[in-house]
Amino acid sequence: MAAEYIPVEIGNAPDLQRLAEAVQKTGIPHALKRGAETVAVVHPAPKKEAGARSPRRRRTGVLRADDPLFQIAGIGASGGPGDISSNKHQHLADAYAAEAE
Repeated sequence: MAAEYIPVEIGNAPDLQRLAEAVQKTGIPHALKRGAETVAVVHPAPKKEAGARSPRRRRTGVLRADDPLFQIAGIGASGGPGDISSNKHQHLADAYAAEAE
């Protein structure tokens, strides 16, 4: 269950700014005390919002000869009359001839 927080602007409160920076820098929660009583605990904010999607990172680099992609290249070639890509001109000629008849 996601917790609902009430936002508090700390721009005009130097003590709160220092506390927030310490929590953010160390990643360790800080307890706010009044005498012996702990009245609040300040935790670091989550790195990303719940449900938010991080942008996809592009993979960089060059394909190497041992890349698995090269193992599937040409897997679908039949070499027969149904091989459309290698026999495209013949298929087009047959189609045009059928229309002319």
